[in-house]
Amino acid sequence: SAHAAYRTGAGLVEIMTVESNRLILQGQLPEAILTTTNPDLLDTPEEKEKIKQAVGRADVIVMGPGLGVSDKAQKVLDLVTLYAQVPLIVDADAINIAARYYNTFPLMRGNTCMRLNELNNSLPKGTILTPHLLELARLMDQPVSDIQDNLLKTADSCTKDTDLVYVLKDARSVVAYEDERYLNYSGNNGMATAGTGDVLTGILAALIAQGMDSFEAAKLGVYIHGLAGDVAAAKKNRYSMIASDVVNGLEDVLGGMI
Repeated sequence: SAHAAYRTGAGLVEIMTVESNRLILQGQLPEAILTTTNPDLLDTPEEKEKIKQAVGRADVIVMGPGLGVSDKAQKVLDLVTLYAQVPLIVDADAINIAARYYNTFPLMRGNTCMRLNELNNSLPKGTILTPHLLELARLMDQPVSDIQDNLLKTADSCTKDTDLVYVLKDARSVVAYEDERYLNYSGNNGMATAGTGDVLTGILAALIAQGMDSFEAAKLGVYIHGLAGDVAAAKKNRYSMIASDVVNGLEDVLGGMI
C-alpha cells in the first residue's frame, strides 16, 4: 500500500506498525517514514498519544492491510477511528474486524444492514471502504453468491443513509456513492492474487492526499489500478503476476497520462 501510494504521487508516506516489522519495511521501502507501536501497551496514555499524533499528521489514512484480526488489532482500529478527522481507506482486516465487532447488532432493518449502519456512522466523511466479495459477505452476513449475483443491489444497501464511498471489488468492480454507480472495466484476472487489493488502497490514498474528492478518487483509482494490472500482464503474463508487478505498472500508466 505504501509503495503504491508513493508511485501514485503521494509526497510523504508514513507506516505505523509493530517494532518487529522495522527491518523488513526499512529494507523494502526506505523512503517511507516508519513509526512503531507496541500492541501490549495500547491502554497506556503514552501509546495512545503516539497513535493520536500519527493520525493527526495524516491527510488520509489506510487501515486494514496487514493488521490482523486480534483483539489488539481491534484496539488499534478503535483508536484510529476515534482520533481520525480525515478520510480513511478501510480494507482487508479492518473490514473483517468490523464484521466481527458488529455481529451483536440485528442484521437487517428494512433493506439496510445494521452492521453497515454502525460502521458507516463511526467513520469520517469521505472514507472509502474497499471490500472484496468475501469481506463484504462477512460484514453483511450473506452468502458470497447472493452478493455477486446482485452487486448493484448490494451497493444500494451499502450506500443507504451514508456519505461514504464503497468500492465493491470483483472481476468488474462497482464504485458506489449515494445513488451514483461506476462500473470499472480495466484490469484482468491475473490481478486475482494476494496483495493487489492493498495496491489499490495505496492508489486511492495518494489521490485523496493530493486533493481529489473521495468519489472521484475511487473511480479514477480503480481504473488506474486496472490499467496498471493490464501493463503488468503484458510485460509478464496473467499466470505469473504478483502485486508488486501492478505497482511497477503504475509508472507506465501515470507516465502515459502525464
